[in-house]
Amino acid sequence: MEPLNLRGERHRVSGICWGLVFLLLVTNAADIVLMFLAVMVDPVVALSMEGMSWIAAAAQFLLGYPVCLLMLARIPAYPMETYRLRPGQITDAAFACCFLLVAGSLLGQAVSGIISEILGYKTWNIVSESISSTSLFYNLVTTVVAAPVCEELVCRKEIIDRMNRLGDRPAILVSALLFALLHGNFYQFFYAFGVGLVLGYIYARTGMIRYTIGLHMAINLLCGVLPDVWYQLGGDAASILWELLLLAAAAVGLVRFIVRWHRPRRLGGWWNMAGDRGGGSGVPQAVLMSVLRCSVALFVLYLM
Repeated sequence: MEPLNLRGERHRVSGICWGLVFLLLVTNAADIVLMFLAVMVDPVVALSMEGMSWIAAAAQFLLGYPVCLLMLARIPAYPMETYRLRPGQITDAAFACCFLLVAGSLLGQAVSGIISEILGYKTWNIVSESISSTSLFYNLVTTVVAAPVCEELVCRKEIIDRMNRLGDRPAILVSALLFALLHGNFYQFFYAFGVGLVLGYIYARTGMIRYTIGLHMAINLLCGVLPDVWYQLGGDAASILWELLLLAAAAVGLVRFIVRWHRPRRLGGWWNMAGDRGGGSGVPQAVLMSVLRCSVALFVLYLM
């Protein structure tokens, strides 16, 4: 591998970050255009919750993400070596994601509540509202299939493959941060960041995107779509039972993490990862500035 060029790597990271900004720009522009066309054809369907949701999904998954992937494809990548996971490792990762999902959700609700009190208006859990107000078919297509595939290809494979020369840990951290920012709200930010760390770690250790796509699909199905289905079938009692099962899975995830933390060789080697493969102490600062500019841009776009 050729020597690390700090200026080149800084441009590489900037290209990655602005690719995600263009993802939102293209998605928002396409959403407006598609909505205008749909209203001209059938305003009743287009302005219904289901209709608006399908239009937004088409703008995001059929236009926004493909444009982002085309932009990232122009940046040279360094694919990871591939290794297989054992079933027990996949199970531990799933339980760890459950714990981070529950803990992150509670933190996100607390932060959103504080912001609501400070600003004087009520914030809404956009994902929960969307899932409960759209059809099961829509949620299966978008939340369980399209979102995991597109988000993992961009936020795990494309980003980590292009940042791993800076070190595995910086690549995983930036990947998780940008993944969390793309969700655009504090309800999801914290658990998306935590789960993003786990999924990024798995991809960095295995080089196989199918593992993270599969886990992401399972998380969205079990923790996003099925709770609403369970509630519709069994009411409050069924919903409480599902939440208790999720809390139990989170507890198992916490215990398993503690056990593995005290067995470093079984943890998989987070601290054995390369922190800075290029050996340049200026790399983290360059990455931070590029990511910071991208973060500000993403927040501004979500406020528009």
